[in-house]
Amino acid sequence: MDKLLKEKMTSRFNLEEIEKIEAFLDRGFSPNGVIVILSIFFCAADENKKLADVMPACEKAWENVWQMQHPDLRGDVDAPGGAGAASRRAIGEIYEKVGIASPMKDVVTIPQAPFTVRTWNSTYKFGAIDEEGWRTIERLNKPIDISRCKITFLALHKSMKMDDDQNSGWTTSPVVTVE
Repeated sequence: MDKLLKEKMTSRFNLEEIEKIEAFLDRGFSPNGVIVILSIFFCAADENKKLADVMPACEKAWENVWQMQHPDLRGDVDAPGGAGAASRRAIGEIYEKVGIASPMKDVVTIPQAPFTVRTWNSTYKFGAIDEEGWRTIERLNKPIDISRCKITFLALHKSMKMDDDQNSGWTTSPVVTVE
């Protein structure tokens, strides 16, 4: 492990905590993955969260995502293909479960004017917002049963949430771009 990271750990955690963190990281994370995961522990410590609050969420991410990734990509949120996206989701879920704000949360201001959202598996075109907060919606190449919606949540790398004109909520696959 990098000397500077080791010094930073020593200034924040006791010996027992350092051993647990290092044992987790010794499973073979990429260099970027080590930094991202250590950031979780540092942010949690800044918020007075105990290691016992963080470790179960990290273990779940290990079981669901990281143990299946190649060590050169493991934990790297910018890794190519699905590995980076999977790590980004896992990291976001850890922050959420621990109850601390994620520095990776990419909340987008919902535009008033027409715009396009690309998710993992669809492209949505939205019309301008009207005076009641409604806008038209169209999913390209895969028609949907609704024609109007209100976007209730929009963030990069997270599922977009909408209320539709048929009084049922919609959730998309994670958002890739907002144009």
